Amino acid sequence: MHNVLASRVGGPRTLVRDQPAPVQERRGGAPAAQQSRYVAFTGGSYNAETRTVEAVLATGARVQRLWWSEELDMGAGAIDLARVNQNQVRFLFNHNSNDVIGVVERIWMEGAALCAVIRFADTPRGREFAGMVQRGELTGISIGYQVRNWKLVEVLENDHEIWRATEWELLEASLVSVPADPNAGVRSLNPGNPSGSAAPQPSEDDMRRSLMAGGMLAAFGAARALFQPNTDQGGGAPAAPAAPTPPATPEIRAAPTPPAPAAPAAPAAPAVPEAARSLSPAEMLQLQDQARSLGVESNVRAAFEATGADYGSVSRAILEAAAARQAANTQNLPTSGSRASIVTDEVDTQRSGIRAAILHGLRTGNGGQAELPAEAQPYARHNLSDLAMVCLGERTAPRSTAERIELYERAFHTTSDFPLLLSGALNQRLAEQYRVAQPIYRSIAQQMTFVDFRPHEVLRPGDFPTLKPVTEAGEIKFGTFGEGRERVAVGAYGIQFGLSRQLMINDHIGAIDRVLASQGNMIALFEELTFFAMKAVSSGDGPVLLEDNKTVFHADHGNKAGTGTAITEAALSAGRAAIRKQKTPAGAVMGTPPSILLVSPDKETEADKAVAARPNGEYNPFEGKLRTVVAGQLTGNSWELYADQAFGANWTWGLLDGFTAPRLRVENVFGQQGVKISLEHDFGCGAQDFRFGYRNAGA
Repeated sequence: MHNVLASRVGGPRTLVRDQPAPVQERRGGAPAAQQSRYVAFTGGSYNAETRTVEAVLATGARVQRLWWSEELDMGAGAIDLARVNQNQVRFLFNHNSNDVIGVVERIWMEGAALCAVIRFADTPRGREFAGMVQRGELTGISIGYQVRNWKLVEVLENDHEIWRATEWELLEASLVSVPADPNAGVRSLNPGNPSGSAAPQPSEDDMRRSLMAGGMLAAFGAARALFQPNTDQGGGAPAAPAAPTPPATPEIRAAPTPPAPAAPAAPAAPAVPEAARSLSPAEMLQLQDQARSLGVESNVRAAFEATGADYGSVSRAILEAAAARQAANTQNLPTSGSRASIVTDEVDTQRSGIRAAILHGLRTGNGGQAELPAEAQPYARHNLSDLAMVCLGERTAPRSTAERIELYERAFHTTSDFPLLLSGALNQRLAEQYRVAQPIYRSIAQQMTFVDFRPHEVLRPGDFPTLKPVTEAGEIKFGTFGEGRERVAVGAYGIQFGLSRQLMINDHIGAIDRVLASQGNMIALFEELTFFAMKAVSSGDGPVLLEDNKTVFHADHGNKAGTGTAITEAALSAGRAAIRKQKTPAGAVMGTPPSILLVSPDKETEADKAVAARPNGEYNPFEGKLRTVVAGQLTGNSWELYADQAFGANWTWGLLDGFTAPRLRVENVFGQQGVKISLEHDFGCGAQDFRFGYRNAGA
């Protein structure tokens, strides 16, 4: 097992495209707490009988964000795996907490690698994704984690900062399409891969970041793989229709490892040649995609390795290999009869490129860094007016301000695609800016999805019937759901704002991006204000519940201190005991442990002292068990305890089904005031229980 791991993590790193990473407002501070990283995997280790797959979730490999890079401390004391021990680390699809497709069943460390066994759920969705993994159709895992402590370890010459997460907690794992940690992956049991490691798989562009319960990501990271050899995971077809031959052993880009006692180690793959490294990452990416799409990636490796290889020579080699492959595959077909041809829709290609170019301009308009997508390369040096000109099919650029105004008027008044492409890019950028924000309320509230605007019943874990003894005759008694289901509804909200004519005419795309950033922050703040306004009713005790017509925090619920006190050991002990003693509607003691201490800014220092390590090794019963969460919308001395959301929550929030972010609509055509835009957002929040929190009025 040691040699297998060494062959996986010891070799040269292959760069892959990362998912959008958190954008920081300014440098000089630690990155955001909630993060995620992506790892590639193959389905070779999938066990159909147990529906399990063995994976390496993380190896601590450095992941580049924007102005900083992140490392994970893989030491035993750095990783909090308490959720795994409680069977609460779910396996999700695209970080959707409502789409559970399995569970992380077991986890352990092998050297510096965090390994796990993932079991797919025995449900239609679980079986569907298990099949996709087994067939290699989905090849990525993303782990979501909460960073509790950051350490700045290095600042490079270009002011690029290296931050290390010295304390972090694993929250969940998700099945996604884009890998980022090149040294991690699901272990392959393919006989053609004797080392047992997973060769890095090519990543796929995924410009959308799934919303996960604890974290939002929003901008590009590292570049895609420069070059990787063809593997036996379903690569290109053979060059000629000859008799089937066994697949070649895939090469593994890893440093040579000592041979295992039982069998010789697999030979190390040759390093990427100088000629390949001389090509730019964008050129290598485009050539690799071209070869893979034509099914000749393995046939043109010599062209990449040739001394003095340039873009033109490698591209010609790819086309020649593809032509030879096509001729070989069609040599036995009849020459008469109907013919089929593959036609590339140039209009769709142009639309995709223009939208990607606008989005790239928004990401880099204020000095940000983002990789230029391949489809946007023909429009890399185009400004907004140039792109409008392309959409209109014109060949002459405007030479004066008047001509530029007239150009925009025609672009917005005619049937050109420019308004649609512009609004699409603005919507995607707004979604990225919105997901950068991390509202505090999501630390104590569970997410739900609203399918319409009617009140939705919230079914809590305590509403499910408890198990009952089976009779001697084998009769299983019938149970009923609890009657205390609460109702929450989503509300529709909106505002209009304008992109001025000056911004458009001056091609001030950086200013447009700042407008979107301010709107994204405004919406996150709106959600925060709406939630805490709902929570603050009844003097902070919360709304009245339908279950018993009493407020969330009430003496009869056993979750409210009779007298307000400071945050002392005795007061915290009383609150912790009160939450653990809560009972289900059927009367069973739940025993839920609290994990969050919610305070206002006025009590932040007092709270930190109460849960921090004490000097001289003195024991603190709350160290590592409670973490402080500070809500700027709270005031005064009151403080509250909450259980982890995995067990349940007193509060819930959600968005309308199909929308994971606010959306924009261009309301009117270009005119004297520019472009008027409607911003719409559907958001709801409310109370759903009282058993997972405790309130003390403070002192």
